[in-house]
Amino acid sequence: MPDLILLDIMMPGMNGFTGASRIREFSSIPIVMPTTKGEERGKLKGFEAGADDCIVKPISFPVLLARVKAVLRRFEADYLEDSYQPVYEHFEFPNCFQIG
Repeated sequence: MPDLILLDIMMPGMNGFTGASRIREFSSIPIVMPTTKGEERGKLKGFEAGADDCIVKPISFPVLLARVKAVLRRFEADYLEDSYQPVYEHFEFPNCFQIG
């Protein structure tokens, strides 16, 4: 089971906003969404859809890793195994991969 979802807005078949909203229907897993540079509206829409953090693209890998670690630290204290359900049981993400 993943610890966090890095969910892009632009995906085939379903946009990231819809994906985040649907994930929130059954899970409180942390969601980080990359957004287009300078697009405040995209960040606000991401937060409204259920994202825990929105990051502006392009982003370097060290900064991305630091942001992911920060989100995971915030959720570590509240982590309850029962609050997380496997995302893959609810959706098919053909271009998705798991790190770790």
